[in-house]
Amino acid sequence: MSDVGGCPFHSDDGASDPEDGGDATPAGDGDSSGGPPAGVDRRSFLKSALLIGGVGALESAMGLFDGSAGAVAAATTDDPVTVAERANRQHAWDAYEQYDPTRETSIPPGRHLLLHLDYLGDGRPTEADRRAATAAFRELEATFDWRDEGLLFTVGYSAAYFDRYAESLPLGLDPDSGFAKPGLLRPETLIDTPGVTLPHEDPVADSYDAVVHLASDHEEVLLAAEALLWGETVDVGGETRSLDADLSGVFSKPTDYPARRVGFTGHDNLEAEGGEDDPEGVYPSDIPDEDAEGDHPAAKLSMGFNDLFRNSVPRETNATMVEEQRLVEPKPPGVFAQGTVAHVSKLDIDLDSWYDYDTQGRRERMFSPHHDADNTGVVGEELGNSNAPGDRPMRDVSSDDRDVAEATEADAESEGVVGHVQKTARARFDLNERLTDALPEDDPLRQEVEATESGTDYDTLPGHDGPQEAEQVILRRDVDTVEQNRPGNLFVALMRFNPYMAYMRQAMNGVAFDSKAFGLTGDARIQHDDIRDEVTPDANGIANFLETTRRGNYVVPPLTLRGLPPARAARPPLLVEPGTGGVPSVDGTDETIEVALGAGDAAVSEAALSTAAGAWRDDAVGLDGLRGLVEDWRDEGPTLPDGYERDPATDQPREYGGPTDVDPATARIGSWRAVNTGRGATPSDHTHRDVDGDGVDELVCTVPVDEMGVTPETRYLRLYAETEAGFPVFATAPINRTDSARALRRRLATDS
Repeated sequence: MSDVGGCPFHSDDGASDPEDGGDATPAGDGDSSGGPPAGVDRRSFLKSALLIGGVGALESAMGLFDGSAGAVAAATTDDPVTVAERANRQHAWDAYEQYDPTRETSIPPGRHLLLHLDYLGDGRPTEADRRAATAAFRELEATFDWRDEGLLFTVGYSAAYFDRYAESLPLGLDPDSGFAKPGLLRPETLIDTPGVTLPHEDPVADSYDAVVHLASDHEEVLLAAEALLWGETVDVGGETRSLDADLSGVFSKPTDYPARRVGFTGHDNLEAEGGEDDPEGVYPSDIPDEDAEGDHPAAKLSMGFNDLFRNSVPRETNATMVEEQRLVEPKPPGVFAQGTVAHVSKLDIDLDSWYDYDTQGRRERMFSPHHDADNTGVVGEELGNSNAPGDRPMRDVSSDDRDVAEATEADAESEGVVGHVQKTARARFDLNERLTDALPEDDPLRQEVEATESGTDYDTLPGHDGPQEAEQVILRRDVDTVEQNRPGNLFVALMRFNPYMAYMRQAMNGVAFDSKAFGLTGDARIQHDDIRDEVTPDANGIANFLETTRRGNYVVPPLTLRGLPPARAARPPLLVEPGTGGVPSVDGTDETIEVALGAGDAAVSEAALSTAAGAWRDDAVGLDGLRGLVEDWRDEGPTLPDGYERDPATDQPREYGGPTDVDPATARIGSWRAVNTGRGATPSDHTHRDVDGDGVDELVCTVPVDEMGVTPETRYLRLYAETEAGFPVFATAPINRTDSARALRRRLATDS
């Protein structure tokens, strides 16, 4: 075990510190070898240990109360939750958290740890480092239950990390694509976007390579997970544990703020962090506690109100990057489909000024002037599953009546105050409609999506103000914090497109706002002047009680790419048999089919695609013209920009050594939707032989059709696999089509 010298629970000679006073609640027998220092309870010890970090703090806190560190709970099953059960999403948390039947949403874990990391290698990550990171995260996942009582976590990577690659991110994510609204923003770009940063703010743009977000209801689990990731030995479930592979030598280990940030949720944890009666507390006494008569519950957030309502919180699916997504233009995420984009920022909160206002004043600023004690309650307990005041919808894009969001500008003029929720509700829209409606009706991807989803009702967000079609564009997973010994918020938000964060912040700040900028037009359009011209700063919702001090943006890849992902996967050609005219069919009459993975480059060059996309954006060509340009470049052969690091023998990223380099055991083959979500068939057999007569052996997999997830509407077959070194391979082939292979390749080119 590690030395605990220097730990705040001990003096320099290792003896317990006797200076604290008050009541103690030891869990052990109270003797001098196993009891805690006088006056320190278990929660205080664990809170302090989490703030400090390290295996020494964990051992001290757990040992003082239990005589050992065995109180850290291990996984209760030998069958951890699978990739497919989580739809290949790292951020699949909601189904594994407790459920609040009143608000009809999940309850986030009570304790959080955000670890900001830098890669220790030079240039693009090595095979050994990718293997180590991937194995470490998989083994950590198997050590604890995937739930709030165990451990939930995500790993995200910044644009600065992907700059290590000569290849760019897929066009749907590339921050340097030239799109007005790229899928991923550099934090500097977000900070400098008009209307995002208020005059009293001067945030730092984080430049870390990665961020690991650990969450659990138990501090000791977070401490154990952190220690395990950096090669420490920890007692988990009464057994001494270490990971076979870890992050030591791969990533820097954060030790203090700002690289290491601690947060929490829930009223009990607010109290544990200390109020004004605590000499080290940072919270005022005004935060509502549970009413003595039980008329209202305690506030779960430091600003005194509860949040997250079914009627407004976006579904996890709608914060997930998907193949058919668009934002003004189609922006497919390539191999990062089923991942998400995370915004991570640090906010300071001026609670002293906030609690200068009475309950109604705070209620109006948090929600709207239409919220009162009857329809809202003291902490929001009367709102139920919607944050709307009574029957009047907060945001209903299908109604002709003015909703609360649409009334924001008028309320500023007549009431002299507007609410935070009211302003941000202006940024809601029907996220599901932002997928395929920009594509032509005869487009095969649109046809497949609509056929697969026919009869599915997505407009069922219940609330006391009626079912809503519109959702908020970001999925918040933010938590309170007392970093730097001041009240604050670790703002973590997940979204399909990073510009949604700018859109939300512009709505929140009260600057001139037009929903047309993000495609919401027609009768549902909201166009408001700068409401700061009508209200004083302290009446502009909560914007001026917050100060953003740091911002970072990260791609959270799918589970299959969690460890040091490349900017691009290898994308070789995929050949499917049987078939006629180069366009195979998978109609269910065959028990198995053969799928062959080739060695050449199936993707149009990035330079060509970028030029074509630029012409499209400039209205020089339409969608058909874009496809034609891409097809012309494909026929001429790929031309690579300077510094594009590929193996000239295969024209693939240099980490891809061809079909013989692929590990067949990692292959999943099926419809693109099935494979993206971690499903699909695994090969029942495989061999290497020359299928297309080019003198190069392909990897030929025999695949059981009934496990592929294909239907008569399926238009594209996909293979995902990894090389022996863990590099991703992402290949697509058209199936079940009667038009020309050339036309189908055009469609695939636009998805590259």
